[in-house]
Amino acid sequence: MAGPLLYGGLGWVADHLLGTILFLPLGVVGGLALSVFVIYKRYGIVTRSSEPNN
Repeated sequence: MAGPLLYGGLGWVADHLLGTILFLPLGVVGGLALSVFVIYKRYGIVTRSSEPNN
């Protein structure tokens, strides 16, 4: 939740300052993608340390 909120908020500020409507959706989608990537890097890799060495 933090990624889309943070980057969506930054996108909203950029849209407000520049008078556009592009950065808010890009910030939300980019923040979501970054959040999923960080979660995958943190928990998605399976280690094989529990297997015996041959």
